[in-house]
Amino acid sequence: MPIVTLLLASGVLLGGASPVEAGAAQLLVLVGLLAVEATAVIVVVELVARRLIPWPAR
Repeated sequence: MPIVTLLLASGVLLGGASPVEAGAAQLLVLVGLLAVEATAVIVVVELVARRLIPWPAR
């Protein structure tokens, strides 16, 4: 589990939220991180396909 989600969940709990609200905040962060990761993969694949960044030689 990423450290960001652990810090967020503990911060939400310390702020007085319920465990369910902390879990919802943690889920939101995880979905956001997954979306950013997927976007980065798509961008890199597109750049390699257009030969704007070189593919490493073996």
